[in-house]
Amino acid sequence: MNTLVIDTDTPGLPVPGSPYPWTGAYFQGNAVTVTALPAAGSTFVRWQETGETTPTITVTPGALLVTRTAVFASDANPPQLAHYWHFNNLPAGTLTSVVADVAAVGAPTITWPGTGAGYLDNVAGSDVNAQLGNAAGLGLRVRNPSDTRELRITLPTTGLTEPLLAAAVWRSSNGAQEVRLEYATAAGTDNWLPLGGTVAISEVPDLVNWDFAGIAAANDNPDFRVRLLFSGTNAAGASGNTRWDNVALYARLDSLSDVPDDNDLPRPALRLAVAPNPFNPQTTLSFELSQAGRVTLEIFDLAGRRMRTLAAGDLAAGNHAIRVGRSRRNGHATASGGYGPPAHRRGQLAGQDAARALGCGGEPKPAVAVIRPPAGERRAHPCASLPNAF
Repeated sequence: MNTLVIDTDTPGLPVPGSPYPWTGAYFQGNAVTVTALPAAGSTFVRWQETGETTPTITVTPGALLVTRTAVFASDANPPQLAHYWHFNNLPAGTLTSVVADVAAVGAPTITWPGTGAGYLDNVAGSDVNAQLGNAAGLGLRVRNPSDTRELRITLPTTGLTEPLLAAAVWRSSNGAQEVRLEYATAAGTDNWLPLGGTVAISEVPDLVNWDFAGIAAANDNPDFRVRLLFSGTNAAGASGNTRWDNVALYARLDSLSDVPDDNDLPRPALRLAVAPNPFNPQTTLSFELSQAGRVTLEIFDLAGRRMRTLAAGDLAAGNHAIRVGRSRRNGHATASGGYGPPAHRRGQLAGQDAARALGCGGEPKPAVAVIRPPAGERRAHPCASLPNAF
């Protein structure tokens, strides 16, 4: 109510394709809240007239015209899909835990601890907040009574910052009408802290989200977790349920504080190309060496774990290509996710920036490899995109 999003769909625009600048008339003395909403791939920088750097400001109209201009810039490290539950592969029957279908790091898991007869099972899903082309298959049903239990979600954020949790949620006619979120950041403790207020749950799927961008302890934290607590007159009932689908955690890749500036780094004498990129189920890594030597080509996940070694040995100068597909590791197919941080450079490299060749800079892509030619190494920028690398 009383909210206006100014974009090409705003009613009454004289030129719908050009909504900016937009002018509105408001009652003097009545405060107006203004929020700058960056487009995908951009980030808010400041308000031009005042220099304020918070995207949401309050303006009180007076006798004179008040102008506020939002300044945006290209976002070199936009939020990416890190963890995702589409639930389409849930088995029939009672469930005790549900591991994420896509995980950038760790093993994100949903459980339903507490007392009483409530339990988890599957239900027809929704396409609200669907990611990676997943259809509206199955969802997760959280059965009453729900006032004596909590929906707990482990969300490791190792190597990630500014997480945001989003999900489709709705309820049956007898399901709990409200939910609120609390989070914890320390291992082995249940020091739960609230985030935001109570969210009303309707009988049709709605997108809800909780933004942890201002919470430093949520960044780069293998123990980060949340719990969802249900309330309302129906929560204690013997029947009824809430339903969840397309639970997604978005985050930015963490930066390294000890990374030297690119101008201080030797330039690599190798060219690395990944095509197609992104890819599924396979791609080709092509690289060029300016001199012969021992080369190790490896794939790492976002936690820095070595997933595969593609090449290790002496290679001649010139062009090389290695085909990469979804292999099996410890008896299991390599999971969809992001692969490729941290990269290493060797002292005698010169030429194209290896991190940029891996897909960093500009639009992030699912970079997958670290190439290590001989000589002394130096740490370089991490490089990866989160979903669908394998």
